[in-house]
Amino acid sequence: MQNKETTNLPLDPLPGVDQIPDPRNACLVHHPLPEVLFLVVAASVSYCDKLTEMALFGEEKLEWLRKYYPYKYGAPSHDTLGRVLSLIERRAFERWFMTWVAQTFDLDAKELINFDGKRLAGSANRMDQSKKKDEGGKYAKLVVNAFAAGSGIVMGQCDVSSKLSEIKGAKQLLEDLSVEGCCISGDANFCGRDFLELIIDKRADYLMALKGKSPILHQAAQDAFADESVVKSVHVTEETGHGREEKRTYRSISVTALPLDVTASYCRLSQLVEVTRERRITRKATEPSLEVHYYITSLDSSVEDLASKVRGHWSIENRLHWILDV
Repeated sequence: MQNKETTNLPLDPLPGVDQIPDPRNACLVHHPLPEVLFLVVAASVSYCDKLTEMALFGEEKLEWLRKYYPYKYGAPSHDTLGRVLSLIERRAFERWFMTWVAQTFDLDAKELINFDGKRLAGSANRMDQSKKKDEGGKYAKLVVNAFAAGSGIVMGQCDVSSKLSEIKGAKQLLEDLSVEGCCISGDANFCGRDFLELIIDKRADYLMALKGKSPILHQAAQDAFADESVVKSVHVTEETGHGREEKRTYRSISVTALPLDVTASYCRLSQLVEVTRERRITRKATEPSLEVHYYITSLDSSVEDLASKVRGHWSIENRLHWILDV
């Protein structure tokens, strides 16, 4: 006989969540795992970032929560939330969460997904960070994020504070994500050949910053863009606002402009991009600052499209990391 409290409930808002093992004694559980996680997810997207705030959200929105799950014993307390979250297997939750995001939110078929590491503000104070580990010091938590720039959705995170490096955490994150047809962007930390090969294996493309960590390719790119005989596509943008004027000049060249022995080991490398930024503070009579950055990509796109993606990569700083800091 079906429970009266669940007969009129809508479809499960968290499909697949029952695949996460619940280590608690089933006979003593008052709040099933789906009830706890649904409250956490609903409260989180409502800007509740503390367990006490989530518990209060649950009490205030209990009638709404019961449209989806019974909550026979009311909303879980902050102690219950903290205990359950500390008990469940982190990797199992991460895999479920990334699958749920991909199935629930409509991502563009050619979504730009930014990969970047971020140390979490407030996870360690300055005094702790100034000490050596054997003296009781610790670093702020380091998390690698995968951020869908067009949709504004965090597709997944990987905590690499303990043993993993940023690149290892990014590989682990990428392996769990469905990214076919998307473009993966990142800074020079993610320009390693193994990571680029994994991106291509996942049937995606890449756009990565190129710096001195890849010295041979970096120097070859500088030489090619300086060579007047190399054919270049050019796109220029100018912006004024926030007390400054900024001019960006984007130039792209084919990978064939570089020596084959330099580029052959970079999986499906198609083009290189040079971005020159001239910035002038309008309130000061000073010379404009000049910065030059380089990127590599597997995309066979126009320079205008590449310029848009280069700008799109830094949205993770403005739209995600700034929020995490605040």
